[in-house]
Amino acid sequence: MAGSPGVQVPVEHVAVTRAGDIDHAAADLGNSRSAGAPAPQWSTAAAVADFIGWSWDKPGAQSTVWDDALTELSQRGLTQ
Repeated sequence: MAGSPGVQVPVEHVAVTRAGDIDHAAADLGNSRSAGAPAPQWSTAAAVADFIGWSWDKPGAQSTVWDDALTELSQRGLTQ
């Protein structure tokens, strides 16, 4: 929502999981940093907001894509 150009877009949370999905995951960059790898320059929130802002006026997918994907996953037995 932070990346939208002033448009209030409602958020809909859908309680569906895909077979094989990891419930909770978090990256620990401690090992990378101790090995001398560069730290990320953008936070995840800033990167997503930037992408949304950049893509806002680009042609997008059909509005049914999400529902179609969930239907296909369900038909293939890949949802829980």
